[in-house]
Amino acid sequence: MRWWLWAVVVLTGFLAISCGQDSASEDVLDVPPDVVAADVSELLADVAEEGDLPGEVADLAVEMTDIAAEVADLVEPLACVPGITEQPLLGLADDTFEIGPYLMDARPQSIVVAWRTLDPAVGTVTFGPAETLAAAVTEEEATRYHQIRLEGLVPGTRYSYQVSIPDLESAIHQFVTPTNGQPARFVVWGDNQDGKETFALLQPQILARAPHAVLGVGDHISQGINEWLWLEQLFGPARALFHEVPFYAAIGNHEDNASFWYEFFAYPAADVPEDEFSESYYSFTFGSVFFLVINTNTVFFPIGEVDTPISAWIREQVASPAAQNATWRIAYGHEPGITESWSAGNCGYDGYKPVRNWFLPFIAEHGFHLYLAGHTHAYERAQFDNGLVQIITGGGGGGLDEWCKDFPETSVVYQNHHILAIDADCDHLRVEAEDLNGKIFDWVELDANQPGVLVDQGPADDLPELIVSLDSPTRTPE
Repeated sequence: MRWWLWAVVVLTGFLAISCGQDSASEDVLDVPPDVVAADVSELLADVAEEGDLPGEVADLAVEMTDIAAEVADLVEPLACVPGITEQPLLGLADDTFEIGPYLMDARPQSIVVAWRTLDPAVGTVTFGPAETLAAAVTEEEATRYHQIRLEGLVPGTRYSYQVSIPDLESAIHQFVTPTNGQPARFVVWGDNQDGKETFALLQPQILARAPHAVLGVGDHISQGINEWLWLEQLFGPARALFHEVPFYAAIGNHEDNASFWYEFFAYPAADVPEDEFSESYYSFTFGSVFFLVINTNTVFFPIGEVDTPISAWIREQVASPAAQNATWRIAYGHEPGITESWSAGNCGYDGYKPVRNWFLPFIAEHGFHLYLAGHTHAYERAQFDNGLVQIITGGGGGGLDEWCKDFPETSVVYQNHHILAIDADCDHLRVEAEDLNGKIFDWVELDANQPGVLVDQGPADDLPELIVSLDSPTRTPE
């Protein structure tokens, strides 16, 4: 049987099983639709390696991928399969274009590929499963800030892609589409502004973690109104990472709400009419986690008993089926609710009261597990009486703050540059803080069946500069 006829047979059988799932056996339905589609895609890729695909076969590959993606929507989500699927990253930087290509807004069946050119041009992304580049999407108009959404993708599948403008094309890069409801790994950092050298040193550690997505808690550049700083302080050091891993950032005060934020980034815009800050706050689901991203520079909180447009949107998000059906609920924004550290010789800041007094209690009421923040250039871990854990991860490269006060909720403070790694499994979520030396200096583990309970936690006991809160007998003496 010709190879492509075999692929059609496999997918046709898959269609029959999926569409008639009420009468199908449970054993058959244990095969995920995206796994079947991925197997077909790999078959196409194997043949492609032996020679160029004929035009009609390339078209068939695209059509089959589209059909498989549509069928995936018809099948009930499968139960979570424990264990983080490893997806090693190549980590190869491609400087064909000044900025990018980089990945945004990854969904099970679509992703945004973006890059910036020095002059306006019409861009194209060619892509396909595994090693193939059988499909293409071309922009309708010339632009410097290119954002092309690839659609009809299959969940949990590795794709190759290449971006181009007339007479110039990038190297071939890869990405893997997420699968909602399944385990995933994330790396988080914040406040790398003015610290490009340190941020660059953290890149091998981020790549070694092989995250499925990376999260930023703001202040990724020192002055958002200066376009060249976006390259120097963010897109340049993280070039290799961003080729392969989608980036979800929260806006900080140093981004200045500049137009470049909205030019560079493509996030699911909040449905708030006539809001100039749209795309600076948003929500998304990735793996088993629902994420709520807030803009702490806006009036995101109610005024007395009256909701603002953004606080009303937040209420809708935390109560949404996407949030409540997720295993894990994580919020992040730039400013923390409480902090024990601040600038040298200046202890006037102890956290942002609207976050502390409204947002954190509110999301705790709706079953959120974590709030991640930056702004303070240090690492801090706290847990409130309602069980919500706050972690400040502002050690991405900027100059470090110093410890100067104490909150009973805060258990660990560490003034060092670092990254945060999160493994969100089916029923356990583990957060590890890793410093520039590769030392895991603090960690916390949550159990989905024991809300608010820390089933395991650090800190490491061999870091003399670590500060443990005043109410702990193990605190390092000042």
